[in-house]
This record gives sequence, structure tokens and C-alpha cells, in this order.
Amino acid sequence: MGSSPVTATNSPALARLLNEVAAALSRLATEGSPGSYLVAFSGGADSSALLVALSHLREKLGFEVLAAHLDHGMDPGSAGRAAAAAELAARLRVPCHSGHREVLAERESGESLEEAARRVRYGFLEAVRKQTRADWILTAHHRDDQAETVLLRLLYGSGLAGLAGILPVSGRVARPLLALGRGDLQAALTEVGVLWLTDPTNASLKPVRNRLRARLLPALEREDPSALELLARVAALTAGLRTRLDTRLARWLDYREAATEPSLGLPHFAKLAPELQPFALSLLQRSAGAAYPPSRQAAEELGRQLARSSRIRSDCGSSWYWESSQRRLYLRRKEPVCAPFSYTFRVPGGVIVREVGLHVSLELAGPAVGSPEAGEVVAEIGLQLAEGDAVEIRNRRPGDRLQPVGRSSVKRLKEVLIDLGIPRQQRDRLPLLAVAGNLVWADRVGLDRRYCPQPGKRSWVLKMTRLQPTWPGADSASCPQVNEPAPAEPAGQVNT
Repeated sequence: MGSSPVTATNSPALARLLNEVAAALSRLATEGSPGSYLVAFSGGADSSALLVALSHLREKLGFEVLAAHLDHGMDPGSAGRAAAAAELAARLRVPCHSGHREVLAERESGESLEEAARRVRYGFLEAVRKQTRADWILTAHHRDDQAETVLLRLLYGSGLAGLAGILPVSGRVARPLLALGRGDLQAALTEVGVLWLTDPTNASLKPVRNRLRARLLPALEREDPSALELLARVAALTAGLRTRLDTRLARWLDYREAATEPSLGLPHFAKLAPELQPFALSLLQRSAGAAYPPSRQAAEELGRQLARSSRIRSDCGSSWYWESSQRRLYLRRKEPVCAPFSYTFRVPGGVIVREVGLHVSLELAGPAVGSPEAGEVVAEIGLQLAEGDAVEIRNRRPGDRLQPVGRSSVKRLKEVLIDLGIPRQQRDRLPLLAVAGNLVWADRVGLDRRYCPQPGKRSWVLKMTRLQPTWPGADSASCPQVNEPAPAEPAGQVNT
């Protein structure tokens, strides 16, 4: 590292970097509030340049900047780089949140090392973003990364979704450096005297992306110095085309982008030209958060089912499936099987229910009882119980019954869940509250009317708060995944 904090200079490369980052941040700001930004900070040249730019701009533009560094444990020097990255962040007066995860140990069956590292990294970043209440995660992807991505996806036979490359904004992730090349960023750091770290795993030629970076891109630039700019332009033009096509398809298909289950009209989809149907399915997949388009085999099976019946249930890979309901086609994700769980405590009190990631408490008023991990409050319900009652928090059992508010009679819980349209695979994950074997309350259903608060009698508040992961060592299963295209599609995907 350099020996002194970075200071502003009259350097052209730094000026260009600051201008590009300021312009990108202005597009993210809403209602005049610049917000707060969490930088995915490896200590390499790209993320160092981004952190330097933000440290220069924060006072002028009035935003907060934070850094997050993940030690991935994939080489012997990773801990040393983590310490050096924290040191650079400190010199820039940027708080740095560090974590350690053994990616090799967390790699899932059938997952490449690069996919595992990306999944773990984005899970870490999202957890830190929520913990710090940052508005955006900023990554240092740049023009050369964009060119690599376009070439990589061409090799995999990608269509519009893949050729659009790395998107400037995806979910809560933004990339303000896409207009600049790797050389531009390194020149800015050189001008202000910042030395960056080198990750030896990037030198391995085993990953296809690294071979493209080391061999193919330099050869293309020797033939045409503007080659990378042209490839990045392909991504920008394709992204614009895909956006216009999505807009048209959404209008033609009566598309509805619900919070959890986007859907499209089945009769409209069936009438759509065969050439456009893959694009419609891709739109549905991306809106639901699926990483890949459906395979050709899955799309063909969907077509066969559509030809036979309007009732559809068809797998489309990676734990996702299509399902029809009321003449609409939904994309849904298979929930992992939830084993039976049961926890008891007395009123007032509380308990952590790990199976569904919640802290549940019953109290008169005030904060949730006794959970340092409690975060976002997801439900608060008033109900009639007696102090000292033994309550049970569990999932459903055969024979469960209750009388929901507004119903004239006691009904089987299974029938109520079906009436509400709650998918079968979600029903065993719903927490229920029971007293002396009687259901008092069920998530997504509500109170049994016999336990509603009554005037003049003591009532209690059932409060549920979502558990927040802590770092280092948080459980990635509790971290939502960022909805961003993966580096490349596996072979055999629908070409959209």
C-alpha cells in the first residue's frame, strides 16, 4: 500500500473515474437523497479504484460509503489479503466489514467452484447490506468484464438475455464502472499512488473466463484496439432490445409481476408465435429470480402439456416448476421439505424457530422478548390469552382445525389453506400457535375468532421477527440471493 491517505490531484484518469462514478450514482439517487453504498471490496485494482472514487465524492455528494471484504479461504494468502484490504479501507476512512467463508467446504453438489464462490460472495454482501441498512451494493465490474461476459455467453450459444451481459442495475446491486476499462482504473490508482492487491486464483487458466482474459481478449485488441468497446456496445444494444421486447410481451400476455409469483395469461401464451414463446418464458424466469432460462426439454414438455390440457404442472429445472391456476401460468420454486417442528413456552415469553428463520414472542408491549438476532418485524397480532398459558409454536398436523375470523364455522386447516390458494409445498413451513391442543393462530390464515381480543380483558401481542445473520460465519441459507445473471448458461438452455 502507499504510505499516505489518498488525496485529490489534478490527474486526468482520476477525473474521468470520478465523473463516471458521480454520473452513475446520480442515476441511483431518488428524491434528492444520495443514499448509502456498500462496496464489494476485494482490494484488487477494480474495487480499489471504486472505493477511492467514492471516498473522494462522499463529502461533496453527501452519501455514506462502506466496504465489505470476504476472505474466501481458497488459497493460503487469502487471510493476508483480507488484512491488507481492511488497512486500505481504513486509510480511506471507510468502515470495512470483513467475513470469512470456506468456499470449498460450502460448494454444493454439481456446482462449479466459480458458481459456489459467487453464491457465497453475494450472500455475504446481501447480509452485510441488510445489517448496515445500506441502500445499494456496488461492484467494480467494468468494460473489460462486460466484453468477457459477452464472449463467454457467445461460446455457450446464449440469446438476448445472455448477450445483454452485466446489467448496470440488478436488484439492489449497481455497477458504476461499466463505461471504463481495466487500464483506466489502474491508471487512476497509479496517479494517486495506491497499490492494489493481486488474487493468485485469478491467474489460473482453468476457468474459461480466465483463459479468455489472458489469451483471447489481448489477441482481439491487437487486431482492433476498439474490440472491447465494440463488445460492450453489443451488450448495451442487446439490453435495450431485450427491454423493448419484454415490454411488448408483457402487454400481449397480460403479464403480472406479483411480489413473489409473476404470471402470464395462458390463453395469450398459447396463441403466441412459437418463435416468441421462449422469450416469454425467459421473462417469467427472470422476474421470479431464476438464474437460468428453462432447458429446451423442459419447454418442450410444457408445450406437450399445453396441447393436452389447461392444467399444467411441469418442472423447468433448478428446483423451479411451471403451474397453472385460473388460466394463468405461474413460475414457482420448490420449497425444501420442512420436517415437523414444535417449540413451547409460557406467556409472556418467546422462542427462536430456526426451521422458518423467525423469533416468535408473546408480550404485552415493547420489543420482542430476548432475541439478539431479531431483525425485521414481519407480523404483530393481538390475541386473547391468559398469563402463564403454555403455548406451542409448530407446523401443521393432520386434523388441525380452526375458525378464522369471518368464517361461520370451524374448518379443517387444510381446506382453509386450499381456499386461500397457498401452494402445497409452502403449507408445512407455516408457523402455527396452539394452546392445549387448539389452534389459536396460523400464518397466512390469521386468528381463530375465539381468541380475538375482548374489551376489558388483558390481550397479548404475538410478534414475529425475522432472524438476521451475523458475520463472520453467518448461515448463507438465510441470506437472499441477488437476482443477477450468472456468468454463463449451461448447455442446452432455451436460446433467448
